[in-house]
Amino acid sequence: MVEPYLQLSQAALGLKELNKAEEYLALARWIVLNNRDCSDIVKSRLYMLKGRVSTALGNFDAAKPDLSDAVYHASRCYGAESIVSSIGYFRLGDIFLAQGNVECALAFFDKVVDIWYKYLSELHRADKTAGDAPLLDDQSGIISEQSVSKKINLGAGTQPEPVTNQQLTDENLAEGRNQLEMVFEHRRRLLGNGHIATGEVQYTLGLFEFFLLFNETAAEGFILSALRSYEMQLGPSHPSTKHVNSMLLVVQQQISDKFDTLPSAEL
Repeated sequence: MVEPYLQLSQAALGLKELNKAEEYLALARWIVLNNRDCSDIVKSRLYMLKGRVSTALGNFDAAKPDLSDAVYHASRCYGAESIVSSIGYFRLGDIFLAQGNVECALAFFDKVVDIWYKYLSELHRADKTAGDAPLLDDQSGIISEQSVSKKINLGAGTQPEPVTNQQLTDENLAEGRNQLEMVFEHRRRLLGNGHIATGEVQYTLGLFEFFLLFNETAAEGFILSALRSYEMQLGPSHPSTKHVNSMLLVVQQQISDKFDTLPSAEL
């Protein structure tokens, strides 16, 4: 009965019928607390919804422990560096921002961007292993698997858990894309367009568009904007700037290849 209650609660939340959402969640929580065999996936979804409902009600102090529990159970299942965990990090950051704690909010947003960047870098490495497009190197434009491993492990301490199909649901991808867009808007408003952190999230959005949504045109726009920030803040000779520029060339080459393969009638 837990799954129907969670779906009813999510529907009520979408309809802004918050009292009904709370009732369904209370019923689901009672079942979960009385069932020792309940999975961490279900618990994570339960507490995530509880946190979202509390946030919608403006009860931020109640939302924070619920969202923390959601992240905890998602971490037990997928790892602390997982896509599912990043959704909870973002919602916690959003609460801190609403409470005026900008420093904590930006720290959580940094974690969200970092997780997605690591995943997309690992995805790119897997494509390289499968014989797809070459990876990018900070110096020459071709990155080695060892270089990717260093980037993935940067600041993480441990190798991230493999991303499973259970994480790559349409809902998680849509939410992840939306959250990265919101982090971009927050950083642009708080830090400015030319700030390196704003450029970093633009670059991550470009990777998202290129590798997950297969939208080369949107990817080119994000990466080009990111490159301007990197050039302005770090200079054109910095390894990170060269890396972003190399990725831009890969995207532009794919756009050119697609254009060249179009039938003359379509051109």
